[in-house]
Amino acid sequence: MRYVLVMIADALLFAMAYGAAFLLRFDGMPGPNWMPVLLYTLPAVVVIQLIAFRSFRLHRHLWHYVSLLDLLQMAKAVVISAIVEFAALAIPLRHHGTGFPRSTILINAVLVLVLCGGSRFAVRMRFRKNRPATGPFRRVAIIGAGSVADTVLREMFNRPELGYEPVCLFDDDTSKIGGSMHGLRIYGPISDLAEQARKHEVEEIIIAIPSATRAQMQRIMQSVGDAALPSKTVPALSDLINGTVSVSRLRRVEIADLLNREQVATDLETVAHYLQGRRVLITGGGGAIGTELCRQVLQVAPELVIMLGRGENSLYEAHRKLRAEFPEAPLKVVQGDIRNRAKVDLLLSTLAPHVIFHAAANKHVPLSELNVDETLLNNVVGTWNVLESAAAHDVKRVVCISTDKAVEPCSVMGASKRIAEMIVLGASYPHCVCTSVRFGNVLGSRGSVVPLFQEQIAAGGPVTITDPNMTRYFMTIGEAAQLVLQAGAFSRGGELFVLEMGEPIRVLDLAKQMIQLSGLRPETDIPIRVIGRRPGEKLHEALLNEGERSEPTQHPKIRRIVSPPLPRLTAEDIDEVQRLCASGDFEAIRCWVGACVPRFAAATSDDEVAAPAQEPFGQREA
Repeated sequence: MRYVLVMIADALLFAMAYGAAFLLRFDGMPGPNWMPVLLYTLPAVVVIQLIAFRSFRLHRHLWHYVSLLDLLQMAKAVVISAIVEFAALAIPLRHHGTGFPRSTILINAVLVLVLCGGSRFAVRMRFRKNRPATGPFRRVAIIGAGSVADTVLREMFNRPELGYEPVCLFDDDTSKIGGSMHGLRIYGPISDLAEQARKHEVEEIIIAIPSATRAQMQRIMQSVGDAALPSKTVPALSDLINGTVSVSRLRRVEIADLLNREQVATDLETVAHYLQGRRVLITGGGGAIGTELCRQVLQVAPELVIMLGRGENSLYEAHRKLRAEFPEAPLKVVQGDIRNRAKVDLLLSTLAPHVIFHAAANKHVPLSELNVDETLLNNVVGTWNVLESAAAHDVKRVVCISTDKAVEPCSVMGASKRIAEMIVLGASYPHCVCTSVRFGNVLGSRGSVVPLFQEQIAAGGPVTITDPNMTRYFMTIGEAAQLVLQAGAFSRGGELFVLEMGEPIRVLDLAKQMIQLSGLRPETDIPIRVIGRRPGEKLHEALLNEGERSEPTQHPKIRRIVSPPLPRLTAEDIDEVQRLCASGDFEAIRCWVGACVPRFAAATSDDEVAAPAQEPFGQREA
């Protein structure tokens, strides 16, 4: 019924335009010779134009959402109808001597475009002005005055249920500043955001620049932080699968968006080559990195993914989330402890995995200082069990996860991971390729400072940091998992890889940025308190031990670490550490660790362990 009413309305507008065209052509009043021509040709003109509009489906377009594309379609219909009118009316009538004012066809075309297009845009503007109040609208400012902002604005205006009321835009482009988009003023530069946001009573910021680099995002978020407003952003171009931008896909700006480093890309074809159709075991499957490894492996069509973990709750939650994302995936959950060699042997003999990703570890530095025995049993004995059992049960490839805390370690946790690296580097199994992967702090993992800061900010502060000068290397969980998968493809056995981590970031700066991301002001809304370094913590981390150098691999962001000859651990060494752990003699355990890792210093010391200079990545190449 609506389409019929639209056609009737258009027919009336066509008739009005045609009559007005004759009036304009003859200065207000057609002579007696031309009135019969007007009345005779009017039905034909209306029918021709109705057919043209129908062929472009212009009657089915909702006037509330008319766009420039609809106007272009209308212009095409008007041009085609004018050509048909000239061929069907003007030429025949002049040929038969009746005559026809040909200029009226051009005038009529312009009037039809004005009347039909104008009426549609008038309905749209009225709808926008009088849109139904579905609830309180948040006054938003949009950063970026490009095509993405145009799309976001259209959706906000056309979908009042979203609850947004855009009030202004910001851009650094001087050619845009002072202009307008959809009737909204464009201000600039973006550094003026705070002042203008207060004037316009802005409640939220939308960042509509999906192509922004991390350096640009840092500058933008500095301005957003000065305005002390919550913010959201459109996904990055790399995250937009089909390039479609939608308000429904807006998300909060995350700390990962501000890392001063471009994310590493995965060669999926190379990864799929050694994982597709294979059985893959992932230890620590309930942890953040283990879960992400499961997720990424499931995307390359393995025969089976086995999640092995000790914690019942974390395994349950990880499996629930993965099953929701991959309902039909070949996914098996096994609860077990890698410190139990019999359990590991049973698991590998019954499920026969081809590839193992070893992510299980004790990783909390202060907690490891209080539980030296548990840390050594999990990180050292557990790693030994996984590698020995893998070699005994014909596993083709094992990739172990390490950390930058294994570099010049001064904590039990870091030293235990260094010993685990030594186990991998000293492995010489004829049919099992063993690899270790070293990287920095993983944002969002349970061992990361990010969840702690989020919790403290939600509670109103204070945010606690151990030292204002402390720096750390950071990467995202996705990057960490990609590095591990990629390293597994490169490895030839007995190797250690590291990701180019970019520049280290001050933890104090991270805390301030997270406060700003919450729409609050550091020190003003959320205090920051320095509590002093805890046992085992270093002021700065490094990526290479003394005597190590790096060399390139097939991947531009992944490098192979070349180490000097290291002592090899034996089964007798593992038996000894298990005996010490069983005795509960922590000092004896520390002495054993110190004998394995000469650079290890007592974690109870307040002195910073001498660490290599923070050289640019690759500085120590041969």
